[in-house]
Amino acid sequence: MSWSKGDPWRVVRSLDRLREQIRAAYPQAVPPATPAAAWGSIADSAHSTTSDHYPHHYSALGSTAVVCARDFPHAPALGLDAHALAERLRVSRDPRIGYVISNGRITGPNYGWRWASYSGSDPHDTHIHVSTVHTAAADDPRDWQIGEDADMTPEQAKQLDELHETITRWRSGMPTMADGKRGIEPVKWRQRDEPWQTKVVGLLAAISGQIGGLDTEQVLARIEQLAAEERQRDAELPSLVLAALPAGEGAVSRDDLEAALRSVLGSVDNPPAS
Repeated sequence: MSWSKGDPWRVVRSLDRLREQIRAAYPQAVPPATPAAAWGSIADSAHSTTSDHYPHHYSALGSTAVVCARDFPHAPALGLDAHALAERLRVSRDPRIGYVISNGRITGPNYGWRWASYSGSDPHDTHIHVSTVHTAAADDPRDWQIGEDADMTPEQAKQLDELHETITRWRSGMPTMADGKRGIEPVKWRQRDEPWQTKVVGLLAAISGQIGGLDTEQVLARIEQLAAEERQRDAELPSLVLAALPAGEGAVSRDDLEAALRSVLGSVDNPPAS
C-alpha cells in the first residue's frame, strides 16, 4: 500500500523521543531560535518518495504510514553542535538507527558504524539526518545516548582530552610529548613506551572515579596488581585500551576513546572468572 498526500501519517516514536531529548538538552536552539523546518520530519518537494522522510507503510509499525527520519539543526552558536551529536549517535550503535548523515558523511550498521563519504546533493552541513530501521524497534521510545556524563568535572574532561590526544599521537607515530622531543614508533610496530604508560595509568586513575558503576579504589588496586604480576607486560593496560578502539591508525574520536575506556575499566573492575 502506498501513501498519498492527505492520508494519515506519523513519525516513529523513537525519533519523537530523540527530538524531545535534544530540545530539552539544548533549549537555546528550540524554535524560533532555529527554523521549525530545520527539525523536519515529513518530506518536502526536495525529497523523493523513496526517502525515509516520505511516509511508508511497514507491517511491523502498524496500519498508519510512518516517517522514519528526522532532521536536527546544526546551531553551535546556540549550544547545539549537531555534528558532535551525530558522532555520539554513531558511537552508541543504537539498534534503532538505520543511518545518520552529517557534514558530508554517512554512517550506520551497513557501514560498519564507520563514517563514509556521502555524495548526495545536500551535504547536511547545516543539519544532520537520522533515519531509523523499518522494524518495530523504530517505535521503541527509550532514551537515546546523546549526552556526556553530567558528573564529569571540567578538570576530568580536560584529562580525558589529554589522554585522547596522547593515544591519537601514539597511534599515528607522532611524538607523545607535547614538546616533540621524544618521538616513538607507531603502535603497529611498537607497544612499549614507559613514560607514556606511566602517564596513561595516572590519567586513568584521575578520571576513573567519575565513570559510573566503578569502585575507584578497586580499579586502582587491580591496576597495581597487574603491574606487579606482569612487569614484562607493563604496557598491557594501554594495549587493552588500544585494542578496544576501532581498528586502523590515525585519529580516533573522543567518544570512541571514552567508550574504550569504559569497556577496559569495566573489564578490569570485574575480571572474568578463571
